[in-house]
Amino acid sequence: MKIITDSPIHVKLLIGFGSVLLLSFFTIVVTLRGFSSLNNNFNDIVEYNVQAIKVVPDLLQLSTELTAKEKALLTANAEEREEIIFTIKVIKDDLFTKLSEIKKLNTDEASLRDINAFYDAIREYDWLLNRLIDLVSTGRTGDAITLSNTDGKKKVKIVNELSKKITDQQF
Repeated sequence: MKIITDSPIHVKLLIGFGSVLLLSFFTIVVTLRGFSSLNNNFNDIVEYNVQAIKVVPDLLQLSTELTAKEKALLTANAEEREEIIFTIKVIKDDLFTKLSEIKKLNTDEASLRDINAFYDAIREYDWLLNRLIDLVSTGRTGDAITLSNTDGKKKVKIVNELSKKITDQQF
């Protein structure tokens, strides 16, 4: 300390300005690192939103197509029935693929719980569709229509409510 107090004024000023420049340099380095981290976090958020924007409308469209094909299956003649059954299987595969994609995107507990509930509802609806296909394929269309009008309407309502809930959460 004695060296600083005995030094001429120009040395004291150089030491003072030097310490200010050194502190400024460290502040700039810390700030730039913070901006870099902020930029990375922002990019992660944007990436997630872009992927969710791609997946969620597909999810809704596929679930809507699936319910429409259920009704078409019940009124189809024998020739159209095979094509509709194939289309239902393709839609179900696409729907489960999209559900897997959206599960990977979400990490918060509430979203995962709702997505799992939607997945379970789709599984139950899948079981119903398989049962309808069996009934229609064996010529029991009347039983299939009854099943569709009772359990089918309940399952479609649950699927639609959960898909709306997922859409509201994603956006």
